Amino acid sequence: MSNQNVHFIYDNQNFDAATLSATHEDPAWPITNAQVDDVGDAFKTTELGETDTVIINVDFTQLQMNDVLVFAHHDLHAESTVTVRTFADAARTEQLYEQLFYGYRALFGFGERGFGEGGFGGVPVQEDLNSFPRMTRAFYFDEPQNERYYQIEIDNAGQQFSIGRIFLSSVLAPKLNYIYGDTFELEDDTTTVYAAAGNAIREEGEQYYQMSFTLPYLGRGEAYGEFIRFLKHCGKRKPFVVHRDPNELDDAEPYSIFYGSFIKIPQFKSIKKTRSIQAPFVIREEL
Repeated sequence: MSNQNVHFIYDNQNFDAATLSATHEDPAWPITNAQVDDVGDAFKTTELGETDTVIINVDFTQLQMNDVLVFAHHDLHAESTVTVRTFADAARTEQLYEQLFYGYRALFGFGERGFGEGGFGGVPVQEDLNSFPRMTRAFYFDEPQNERYYQIEIDNAGQQFSIGRIFLSSVLAPKLNYIYGDTFELEDDTTTVYAAAGNAIREEGEQYYQMSFTLPYLGRGEAYGEFIRFLKHCGKRKPFVVHRDPNELDDAEPYSIFYGSFIKIPQFKSIKKTRSIQAPFVIREEL
């Protein structure tokens, strides 16, 4: 992962058309659910034994360049691991690549080495996850993979789990990052009506996260090339993954990445002095 600027992961068409299979699949919640945008149609496993792992095989039907795997809206265990492999053959006997990831990254103030416990942080323990939002995790490959046959092995400490959406794709990142002054907020669609007596009558709505930032210096070729393709592909109709600070290992990391969509499609504003494009982004979390 060479570019540490904000990441957009969106072009999942080839994965969505790929042939998938999974071990320990709940027939009512098949792995193909992870190929659709609605995270409510999740992939879920059956109950797992202590030593069971789940194998997801992916056949792209042709060579496919990928440099990131994303699990959106997952509930993996704190001690989970994810291994990504590629193979030269359909039988998956000739392995070309393997990389092991932890289900969660080390965070300041969490885990067995939290503040006051001999260190500045660690991988979260299971109790920490209760305070986290709906989890999305990006696993960045050490080097891009251009293969047809992929395999994902998940060791979830013997615990049943679910994944709302899977991306196996490439990263879009600007050459220059967003400017400071980005915002992150919790929105609440609850409506409140006050009766004549002054008492409040509330109709509870959904709570969701929203982030906004501005990319101030997109090159013209960059803006009207890769980024206009991104905007046309997603519009307001397709969600994507945004990772605001992919290299920031701090206690806010679980809040810097989510599966969301545009509230308003960004407008390109030409900046004459720098011959560049400025674009504001406002992205709402998908539930």
